[in-house]
Formats: sequence, C-alpha cells, structure tokens
Amino acid sequence: MEDTQMWKFRCTSCGETFEVEVSRGQKPADFARAKACPNCHRQPGTENPWHRIVGFQSRRAAPYPRN
Repeated sequence: MEDTQMWKFRCTSCGETFEVEVSRGQKPADFARAKACPNCHRQPGTENPWHRIVGFQSRRAAPYPRN
C-alpha cells in the first residue's frame, strides 16, 4: 500500500469543504488550482481563486501486518 494523504479544501466560491486523496509525490496545490468543487462544480480560475487548504491527514501503510 502506498502512502497517501487526505487534504481538505474549502471552495472559495460556495464555501463548502471537500476532501481529496493525494498520493506520495503529488502536490496538494495542484488540486487547489485545478480540481472543480464537487458541490458547486466551479473550477478555480481568474474569477474564482484557488480552493483553500483547511485540513490534512496522513494515511500511512502499517509497517507490519495486523492480526
């Protein structure tokens, strides 16, 4: 299992929050610039600034199998 991180964003258009799972090596800022809001479906652009990062949670694979 690969290390992933859950990032929570707040849409600058509608104010709702949504989460995005980001794999190791990907940049959360790329999602803040490019991902459309799942609530209002607005894409960040010149009239609508980037979504704001409001939360983060690391999800790492267990170092050994759990019984």
